[in-house]
Amino acid sequence: MSSLLTSFSAGVSGIQVAQSGLNVSAHNIANADRKGYVRQQLIVADHTYINTYNSYKGFDQTGIGTHVSLVLQRRNEFLDIRYREENGRLNFYEVRAETVSEMQDLFGELKGQSFTNDMKDIWAAFQELSKLPDDITSRELLVSEADSFLGKCKMLYNQINEYQVNLNSNIKDMVEKINSLSEKIHNLNSDIVLYKVTGQQPNDLYDERNEALDELSKYVPIFTKEYSNGAVIVNVEGIPLVTEDRYFTMKTEQINPGSELLKPVWADNGGGDVFREGIEFSPEAGNDVGMLKGVLATRGLFTGKYTDMPIQPKEEDYTDENGVLDMAGYRRAMNRFEDDVDYYNKMVRPSVITTLQTQLDTLVHGMVTTINDALCPNKEIEIVNADGTTETIKVLDTEHAPIGCNKEMGHELFKRGTYDRYTEQTVTLTDGTTVTVQRYNEEDPDDVFSLYTLSQVSVNSDIIVDSAYLPLIENPKSGFAGGYASSHIMELIDKWDDPVLVLDPESNTAYSFTDFYIGMMGTVGTSGEIANNFIESETTLVDSVDGQRKSLTSVSTDEELVDLVRFQHMYSACSRYITVIDEMLETLITSL
Repeated sequence: MSSLLTSFSAGVSGIQVAQSGLNVSAHNIANADRKGYVRQQLIVADHTYINTYNSYKGFDQTGIGTHVSLVLQRRNEFLDIRYREENGRLNFYEVRAETVSEMQDLFGELKGQSFTNDMKDIWAAFQELSKLPDDITSRELLVSEADSFLGKCKMLYNQINEYQVNLNSNIKDMVEKINSLSEKIHNLNSDIVLYKVTGQQPNDLYDERNEALDELSKYVPIFTKEYSNGAVIVNVEGIPLVTEDRYFTMKTEQINPGSELLKPVWADNGGGDVFREGIEFSPEAGNDVGMLKGVLATRGLFTGKYTDMPIQPKEEDYTDENGVLDMAGYRRAMNRFEDDVDYYNKMVRPSVITTLQTQLDTLVHGMVTTINDALCPNKEIEIVNADGTTETIKVLDTEHAPIGCNKEMGHELFKRGTYDRYTEQTVTLTDGTTVTVQRYNEEDPDDVFSLYTLSQVSVNSDIIVDSAYLPLIENPKSGFAGGYASSHIMELIDKWDDPVLVLDPESNTAYSFTDFYIGMMGTVGTSGEIANNFIESETTLVDSVDGQRKSLTSVSTDEELVDLVRFQHMYSACSRYITVIDEMLETLITSL
């Protein structure tokens, strides 16, 4: 009797397993097209056994059927980790490629309207002026071209700055999305743990959480670890984002007081920058992952200007008239230069926008100061201060500087806002002579108003009102009284092709103004090409890894239909089996 009842139990368990198999296959088919769904697989195991003694003083085991051990999700943790990392890297470089394209478009490089033409126009105006320096039309043309050139430069610079600031909205949106996803993962953790405690397998919740983790990996690099209770923890840059019992949030704040740029910081969890190592990145270091880091690294943390481009000291600047090198002074200057280069590599070079701002401002600064120094040349003199110390200063070279039609000299074409080029000062020379000089107001990197930078420089309003202020007449002290300063203009024109600017502080190659601009655009283009190469390779890699994931996780409706038929046959067989056992029991019972 017990054997028949045991057989009856085996048949019932078979029906239950078949029913579960039908449910799983039907569930797979119903969700085959749902994004993020992972195929579920029924794992069947033996049920418990009944142990009985046999005639040989041993044990006999009688099985009482099967049971569903697990409804398994066919995932591969290694492929998930690889996909999320490479997907984050792909999004990082997509941000850079898009920004490069926008910058090239601003400069007209993609429309055939190169900025080079605007640069050449001002030099062409000087060439025309060299032919007819007394022609009022040529003077007015020069002033007009100078104003147009500077206006174009300022427009480009402002558009770059505006684009840079507008990326704040992207950062805000990403931070909000990250916070939303971390909250969602935390809530799913809670639901999964609850189901696991009750002995259920929350596979659909796993799918939803894994999809959220995949999306989160687009924005920030994540490290995940799943515990035995089903909860998963998530770290970002080594800082917890989601733990077993809570989640943490981010917010945005100004990079520093007065800055228009925002950065992501932790709203709780101790505060501090989300990316504490700055905006440096490299594939070797593995810190080129995530759209949020991509925006920060591409945008930069400040607006670049020419003072951010370190200039390597020259030995001749530390050599006296006797040819003796001030080695101590030169070494100090080189140490400062190396520190500046290190800062440049960390804070300027990684950013497409900050690098472009710095290079554009360097170009304009070079052109503006070259023109001003030709029209208002300086010389160095050594003076004695009130405390007895000596100092070398720059003053207007009144013996060689050309003068304007109004007999005045020292009127520069480009002016620093309200900052005058010279200040009249009475000084004592080393021979004891007291003289009155026009002392040149040096540019101070710590005082932006003193700089010939795009945010401050403009065409001298006095010259705009009256071009007679342009110093184009030879200085009587030069021996060419009454003549026009054609030699000064020709020297200035020749400087157009002089290699005076460097694109990179670690490069020994100097460029002319035109070549510098070409190199500047080449640097931008190279950044875009590198980004596009990474996008191409990462797209292939992401697709490959995702294909491997889908080969495990995706649902094959053909296979599921086969399983439906198989479990249906199993169900029918178990039903017939139970029917036979039932008839046997009925026969035995009625025969008693």
